[in-house]
Amino acid sequence: MNSLGKRKASRLDTKRIKRATSEFLHLINYEVINPRLRKYSVLGPTGYVYTIVISKNVSCSCLDFQQGFHCKHIFFVLLNVLKMNPKNKLIYQKELLTKELKSIFDNSPSITLPNQMEVEKLKAIASIKRRPIDGDCSICREPLNNNENLIWCQSGCGNNIHHDCFIEWKKRKVEIQRKISIQQCTYNGNIGTSN
Repeated sequence: MNSLGKRKASRLDTKRIKRATSEFLHLINYEVINPRLRKYSVLGPTGYVYTIVISKNVSCSCLDFQQGFHCKHIFFVLLNVLKMNPKNKLIYQKELLTKELKSIFDNSPSITLPNQMEVEKLKAIASIKRRPIDGDCSICREPLNNNENLIWCQSGCGNNIHHDCFIEWKKRKVEIQRKISIQQCTYNGNIGTSN
């Protein structure tokens, strides 16, 4: 017998999976309610904490899920926390059978949560806001609003940069084995995608 509510991956799912594996998302708590029901608290890139429920009915407290989509938070829990194979079709299901839940939970690794001090640090990082998309790219000095894909520093300055400029700059920095840091930014960390 197959999953209830069986569905296949959509183009939007592919984008959400990419975001789930590349954006600033962190598990900050989880609770085993019973053998077939677990709740996960995920800190998102905007500083909000979302509750993801993995049970017979998979759900998330975010607006994206409330609008009927399988959100990046669910994909984050399934792929990054429970370590499901991205090719496993169960990651797209909104409803799961008891035997599927048992398999998912039995095959997941043990979870180590951040301590309270680490959670506070993560929340502080998540509170960094993206700067307005105006002015010039700090790498190529060309205007940011020229319809090129942009990324922004989600862990430090909030500055925007052309995606292609960052990729080229990152390659050159790696070639000379230096840390990646945004010009005008004191943080050497998480650069997220957007646009």
